[in-house]
Amino acid sequence: PTFVEAARAFAARILDGTRDDMARLDKAFRLGVSRSPDDFERKLVMQLLAESREQFRTDEAAARALVSTGLAPADEEVSVVEHAAWTTVARAILTLGETTTRN
Repeated sequence: PTFVEAARAFAARILDGTRDDMARLDKAFRLGVSRSPDDFERKLVMQLLAESREQFRTDEAAARALVSTGLAPADEEVSVVEHAAWTTVARAILTLGETTTRN
């Protein structure tokens, strides 16, 4: 639950103040790995985002469960589906070796 909650909080930070998916993606990479995504990463993550949105649109209970994981309260102003989809993206970025290991 701790890692899911960290991803959920990271997703909330990504969503804060940005409305465009590409701007959000750039922000996520900048915060997570201190650089912009390359073209391959952009395509891959945007595909993950689209698939996650579709999954959570069809199963809003799963989205609600994901964004309520942990102790921090969920932001009620953010769409549950959008927050859950970006939590999935945040989890992917947080699990990159590059996120935790600096060369």
